[in-house]
Amino acid sequence: MRSVTRQWGAQIGEAWAVAAHVQAGDATSWYNAWSSYADRLYEMATESRAGGHRVSARNAFLRASNYYRTAYIFMFALPVDPRVIEAYDKQTDAFQKAAALFKPQIEILKIPYENTTLPGYFIKPDASAAPRKTLLCTGGYDGTCEELFFTIASGALERGYNVLTFDGPGQGGALVRQKLPMRADWEKVVTPMVDYLLTRPDVDSARIDYTAVALAAILHRVRRRSSTGSLRVLQMPPSLTRPRSVTKCSRPIS
Repeated sequence: MRSVTRQWGAQIGEAWAVAAHVQAGDATSWYNAWSSYADRLYEMATESRAGGHRVSARNAFLRASNYYRTAYIFMFALPVDPRVIEAYDKQTDAFQKAAALFKPQIEILKIPYENTTLPGYFIKPDASAAPRKTLLCTGGYDGTCEELFFTIASGALERGYNVLTFDGPGQGGALVRQKLPMRADWEKVVTPMVDYLLTRPDVDSARIDYTAVALAAILHRVRRRSSTGSLRVLQMPPSLTRPRSVTKCSRPIS
């Protein structure tokens, strides 16, 4: 919670207010408390945007997005609870409304992947078109590419990186909306993401890094398959602050 408060994803006082309405061991009360507070923030954000208050609107949309995601986190199971789909759609909508209020705007992507696309975002530290080092990142089973803005992307942007976040199979929109299952050969997922980055003139092709939150085994496989590539695979520590180990390669993975 402390890490996401720094990046507009939450406020401690709001979290305490929500917690007062949660009954121990009751996932429904958890869902209702977080989603209802997110609804309030979404309404506030909409009013702020209509009044021309861009920053206030952006920040409220961001917190609403993160609270909608938090609402369904304990409901991940099969068959899929309709509330998971509803809250996922709301967290995506709120984040994308916030994305339009950044300067420069966060780009909303559908990245080609096999016979479909994967959802993602391209985020730049400023409006420059100069080629930059770029961080490619994805979350865990219960994460979303929107959530990664709060936990990883903001810190990378402060350090001059472009950031591409995406949901792979078994994650976020690829799971909830597209029903794509997780796969073990994750290098087959990362490769199209790198291919997309290599088409962008604002990406330095020699300085692309990749990391995944809570997917250490997948990182190990990508690292092993990347032994002849230029992709650096970064292992993030539990605090999500800085790389613990780096493996450097000589060309993009394939």
